[in-house]
Amino acid sequence: MLKNYFKIALRNLRKQKLYSVINIAGLSIGIAGCIIIFLFIQDELSFDRFHENVDNIYRVEELRYEKLKSDIEPTPFYDTSLPDGVSKLPWLPLPLGPTIAELFPEIEHFSRVDENTFLARHEDRSFQQEVLMADSAFFKMFSFPLLEGTAEDALNDPGKVVLTLNTARKYFKEDNPVGKTLIVTIQGEEKVYTVSAIAEEPPENSSITFSMVMRTENKPYYEFNIDRWNSFNTPLFVSLYPGASADQFVDKLRDFAEERYSESRQAARDRLGMPEDATVAEFDVTPLSGIHLDASAHWHKVSNSLYSYILGAIAILILVIACINYITLALARSSGRAKEVGIRKASGARRGQIALQFWGETQLLSLLALVAGVCLAELALPLFNNIAGKTLSISYTGDAGFLAVLFGITLLSGILAGSYPALILSGFQPVKVLKGLKAYAFKPRLSKALLVIQYSLSIFLIISSLVMFRQMEYVSGKELGYNEEQVVFIPTHTGWNEKGTRLMERYRTVLSEVPSVRYVSGMAPAITQGSNIYAFGVNGEEKRSHIYYVDEDLINTLGIELVAGRNFSESRPSDVTGSIIVNESLVESMGWENPIGQNLPWKGEENPSTVIGVVKDFHFLSMESEIEPMLFHMDPDQGGINAVAVKIGEGMVAETLPKLESAWNRVAPFTPFNYWFLDEALSQQYEDYQRWLNIMAASTALAILISCLGLFGLAGLTALNKTKEIGIRKVLGAGIDQIILLLNKDVVKLIAVSLALAAPVSWYIMEQWLSDFAYHIEIGAGVFVYSALTALLIALMSVSYHSIKAAMLNPVDSLRSE
Repeated sequence: MLKNYFKIALRNLRKQKLYSVINIAGLSIGIAGCIIIFLFIQDELSFDRFHENVDNIYRVEELRYEKLKSDIEPTPFYDTSLPDGVSKLPWLPLPLGPTIAELFPEIEHFSRVDENTFLARHEDRSFQQEVLMADSAFFKMFSFPLLEGTAEDALNDPGKVVLTLNTARKYFKEDNPVGKTLIVTIQGEEKVYTVSAIAEEPPENSSITFSMVMRTENKPYYEFNIDRWNSFNTPLFVSLYPGASADQFVDKLRDFAEERYSESRQAARDRLGMPEDATVAEFDVTPLSGIHLDASAHWHKVSNSLYSYILGAIAILILVIACINYITLALARSSGRAKEVGIRKASGARRGQIALQFWGETQLLSLLALVAGVCLAELALPLFNNIAGKTLSISYTGDAGFLAVLFGITLLSGILAGSYPALILSGFQPVKVLKGLKAYAFKPRLSKALLVIQYSLSIFLIISSLVMFRQMEYVSGKELGYNEEQVVFIPTHTGWNEKGTRLMERYRTVLSEVPSVRYVSGMAPAITQGSNIYAFGVNGEEKRSHIYYVDEDLINTLGIELVAGRNFSESRPSDVTGSIIVNESLVESMGWENPIGQNLPWKGEENPSTVIGVVKDFHFLSMESEIEPMLFHMDPDQGGINAVAVKIGEGMVAETLPKLESAWNRVAPFTPFNYWFLDEALSQQYEDYQRWLNIMAASTALAILISCLGLFGLAGLTALNKTKEIGIRKVLGAGIDQIILLLNKDVVKLIAVSLALAAPVSWYIMEQWLSDFAYHIEIGAGVFVYSALTALLIALMSVSYHSIKAAMLNPVDSLRSE
């Protein structure tokens, strides 16, 4: 019997080639989409779980509140971004780690983790090197395998350094580097370090990445910051002993912080007009396994878990849409199977046997779709990896969970897609069917309802993608307050000190001979490369500001507008040691009406600086953040140039870059010439959003494609049920255009209903997404009109085949079919 079922199934697939191809295509696209999205979510959830002690490791943070906690509205369900009025800082005071490690016995290990870029060399091989600064317990806390050396000895001395295998080969080629030395330039001073261990490359699903690791004590300005409790510049991780309570640890940590920061927190309450018992700041922790999906703090490789839930929902809905299409097409061709069912029932077949036959056909079709879906997923994965910034791959032998999900999807698809046809078609009454009665001519209400769900999802995705695109367009086109075009930044590799400043001055002298170079300046740090945040007291109140070391030509180089006062001048000694230029936001935060001549004790009350100029607010941070207080200074005791900024004449970049390198080799012959363009660095700030936009666009395309297949099936069903009506109308003189309008008006109604359902949902979700940006577009009616017209055009194109075919049918044939 099973063999007979199989033969009948194959015969029907061959007989109905068009419908078979559409069904297999729809299901295979749905399965491929589910495979890729499953791999994406699986990778997202796997971050940092390879560490043996992952359940006991936490990142310490500070939460700050700008209003009462009771007045703060929570973010939507599953959204891990912070609500308005709250900020989370994973950067903490440098002395916090060793202090609480002595005070709290539940702490097994701690490690401060920070990144810097230094110049490193071995013999004649020198490179600009990203270096992770960590404490001695780093490799004991985290399970990063060491190929050579031990976790106990790897960082037990500030003069030791750990390299990954690829980094070791970069400097030492095939030689064993353990025991050999590297020379690293930190703050302009060359220091010798001994390679103590070789580590494997950190996995792709690690929130902490490194290529070289050295002790935190080597961090620039370590001695200066080790006793500064108001400088928040170093991330901190702690591992607790097994069995220790994280909640109790947090309570003790908050009590410690409340005592340490009692005065500054009371000043913050006074500034915000809050009662004395209000919480303005508190310490908290995030488990290591939760860092990647915690969008409330800036970190490496951070993602919002909301995206994973949305993609998971999209995967399920895409599969459901594909199954709906199968049902719709089964209904559309039910008349062709009615006589078959009637004859088989008249021959003694039971309803269960016929239902099993239909289910068997669906499962066979699902298996064929599985093979096609896996092939599609393999073909699409490289493109998806490029879009999502992942390295996903399908493992057919090493991942039992994936195989179970794969076959589960196939079985579920077959059951869902085959249930309705099997139960309904098997219920045909043989007497009525064989007499020619239309007991099998269904009203397409169910199909229409299902297609409304399909197109509601599609319109939701169209609206969301359009809003994201317009926001990215707005962000990339918004005036930043400075001119980022044609600006090249070149790292000095000297650290933040006077050596970098002198190197910039020599470089400027040489480049004065190059006509295409407009300005040469410098700063530390460079825009888009972070900033220093200083906290200082003013009249008993804590203030904060971003601090940049600059030279006198930076404002001209970047085209920043001075709105009051004047620029720096090196000919005035007081400008170098005791003057600052501030932005409008700092003026506003200080409440100054006449800022020129005001004193600001950012270096300490005993050494205030005088404001000589005010620049118009400009976006030195991402547009996710509002413009914050900022100041420029030239004090060599507080830093130096670490990046040279070169402004090139328009259209002269290609011819100027070789001259920049040649000039660099003249003034710094043993220092690598590295450079990056400011406009490209700015665009990289929004890479995560751009990736999500691309993923949404791909999901939208899949959903629309499968929905179009469903509409194609609905058009066939509509044309089938109205065959006689079309014939009569044509006999009475109806034209082809009237027939097409008759058949397509239902599509317009479906689009209208779908838009009514999708619009409010998409508006709400996109409003939440836009709230992540301090500067964003408003969602206007045009977005919904454009999305509706796009959906309508795509739908009409999908049903045109059946509409035109039915309209051009000879009315004699139409009436004869009844």
